[in-house]
Amino acid sequence: MTLATFEILATPGASAPMSRTVRGGPTISRATQPRLRARYDAAQTTDDNSAHWRWADSMSARAAHNPQVRRILVSRSRYEVGNNCFLQGMIDTLADFVVGTGPTLNLLTESADYNKAVADRFYEHCIATRFASKLHLMRYAKAQDGESFGVRFTNGGLSTRVKLDMRVIETEMVASQMTGLPTSKSDDGIVFDDWGNIIAYRILREHPGDAIGTLAGGEAETTLAKNVSHLFRTRRAGQVRGIPEITAALPLMPILRRWTMASLFAAETAAKVSGVISTKTPANGAADVEPLDTIDMPYNQLLTMPEGWDMEQFKAEQPTASHEQFKRAIITESARCISMPYAIAAGDFSQHNFASGKLDFGPFGKAILRDQDEMEDIVVDPYFVDWYNEAVRIPGYLPPAPVPGIPSHTWLWDGQENIDPREAASRDIGLKNGSESLPRLYARRGLDLEAEHRATAKALDMTLAEYRAAVRNNLFSQPASNVAPGAPDPMAGEPGNG
Repeated sequence: MTLATFEILATPGASAPMSRTVRGGPTISRATQPRLRARYDAAQTTDDNSAHWRWADSMSARAAHNPQVRRILVSRSRYEVGNNCFLQGMIDTLADFVVGTGPTLNLLTESADYNKAVADRFYEHCIATRFASKLHLMRYAKAQDGESFGVRFTNGGLSTRVKLDMRVIETEMVASQMTGLPTSKSDDGIVFDDWGNIIAYRILREHPGDAIGTLAGGEAETTLAKNVSHLFRTRRAGQVRGIPEITAALPLMPILRRWTMASLFAAETAAKVSGVISTKTPANGAADVEPLDTIDMPYNQLLTMPEGWDMEQFKAEQPTASHEQFKRAIITESARCISMPYAIAAGDFSQHNFASGKLDFGPFGKAILRDQDEMEDIVVDPYFVDWYNEAVRIPGYLPPAPVPGIPSHTWLWDGQENIDPREAASRDIGLKNGSESLPRLYARRGLDLEAEHRATAKALDMTLAEYRAAVRNNLFSQPASNVAPGAPDPMAGEPGNG
């Protein structure tokens, strides 16, 4: 915003200056009264910026993200991702960080045996349905296509006793009829109630890009919203469909490929015996050469020129000294769309030390946590609830539940390994002074405290109580017998911190 400027303006239509008296001050004429005018430079339209802002509009999110615009953005995004190794690697790496090997169920009931039994059953089901791979696909599509849909259905072909499954569909599969126009009750395949809540999705039976889909003529079925997980990033109020997260990078990434190919062609040209042959022979002389003619030259041979002729080889101007700097700038700018630092986007940590690499990961780590939380709410939790409601109806499949309803639970995602020994020392101090807890430490690494302690105790041929007593003694430098009878087990951590 520019600095406010005072302008002395005469009152329009006034035949004589009007004045008023300020108490304790001089008489001020209205004709000379200062008037405050403030403005934004970006709000001004000039010859210099009119071309740049000519496509700016005031459309709503639903109008701006209409089917035609999204179709173009999605097709161009897929094309660039499929042909640009950096962009493809960035999106793949993003999905790897967010999903990893998939979330692990961590039940929080008082019965450790029940928690383990349910978690094991759900894990077996997820392996059979390749649930983690589908989550990875949904996160990949969210970045590339802008959104992804997971439709839960009954799959009679599964080998597991619970027949719940999820089918991932692309953005084109949710669409209105060809003649359908957006209304307050529907928009591009999404059906709303009177309060604007999504109640159903119109899902095509076949992909419109398939030959079968073309022949099907847009046949669709309506699926209730409770059976559909719609994953997309909301960036505007009122937005109901997503656009590619890499939309802002689409004009930049093709430049990167063109720059690389141009540098390659220039280097290949310089590697050949190529140039311009010239002579000082007069134009009407005896030179028997056609103007602008080309001559094929073999590699790795010397060239002799007739008397009066000369040859000047093309100079190698590429790659320039700024070649790497240009590529780094493009990759850095493009990766900002998905909050990814340059080192991870390019797979190049040569300019980093341990401290700078960890600092770079900070904002990206927050974005990963946000993505995981969003995926839990939209995809993972609804899937688990449907699985559990079906599993409890199968006799003998799960042990008796200690509590009615859906058991309290959290999700553990793959953690990041700590390789700095100073962090290990800091954790030890935190555990000893109570500012840190074991459940939190294990959760950050994507591990279940109870399961890990049980497995370690079994491996050491110890009971769980003996193993925890040994850890307690090592941690607090006091025998387990010194703990007062009936005192809470410090190794159990705080409830709900898993």
